[in-house]
Amino acid sequence: MKVKEPHFKVFDEFHDTSYLDRYKILCSRLMKERHYNAACLIWSEAVNNEILYGYLDNALSFRKFVNSYLGYMAGKREEFE
Repeated sequence: MKVKEPHFKVFDEFHDTSYLDRYKILCSRLMKERHYNAACLIWSEAVNNEILYGYLDNALSFRKFVNSYLGYMAGKREEFE
């Protein structure tokens, strides 16, 4: 997809990418820069009365996100005991 830049320049890695790929780049960058511990990015699509879904990268899967959250909460459990 073409990126419009009427006011601000867009990072080079966002050029010639889909919206889903841009979100993947954003979530990956937020985790790499340690703004987030984990992130989840799931796509879905309705095809012939059937819902298809999945993820682009194992690091952004729902399972990885939930496991990260459970580990975080287990570490915080001591604060509430």
